[in-house]
Amino acid sequence: MSGLLSDRDVIGVVVGAGLAALAVQPVLPQPTGLAVTVLALVVGAASACEPVALQRRGLVGLLALGLCYLVLPVALAAGWAPALHAIPLAVVGAGVLAHKDARDEPGDRLAGKATLVVRVGSRSMARIGFATTMVGVAGLAVSLRLGWWILPALVVAGETGRMATAGHDPERWMRARVALVALAVLVAVAVSGA
Repeated sequence: MSGLLSDRDVIGVVVGAGLAALAVQPVLPQPTGLAVTVLALVVGAASACEPVALQRRGLVGLLALGLCYLVLPVALAAGWAPALHAIPLAVVGAGVLAHKDARDEPGDRLAGKATLVVRVGSRSMARIGFATTMVGVAGLAVSLRLGWWILPALVVAGETGRMATAGHDPERWMRARVALVALAVLVAVAVSGA
């Protein structure tokens, strides 16, 4: 973000998108769709706007976002007990999310946003992202038996690992994000059967 949008602008976008999502809820087949939409609105506002502003909370904020984006949907779909096995997925997610503010670093610095990359610099952010990813993958290996989930996990680890040595790369980050989505789906399937 360039720093030109105010919290009020962000809230307007989140509320507008949320109202559109709520409008289509009656035609969606599952009742948890409404809960997911409402929670997505809350997380969206909590991510960017004060007083919570998770994106400005460093690694702690990224872990909270990982829980909201990746584990909370599993809990809504499969229940809280299975979702506990997916908690390491939030740690993997935080490692990937560490890169989300890399392109916005100059504007965030000007706006005084204390994102992880602003706090520690691009190189350290990439290393923290890789270390976090590896802790999450290790946690998944402990929480779940080895299964198909390991394939996208290896892609996420490989891409974040490469960025830890060579610096942030938008194409590698995109591959890590796509692999993270595949990982989330496979972990959700694995914990639903647990």
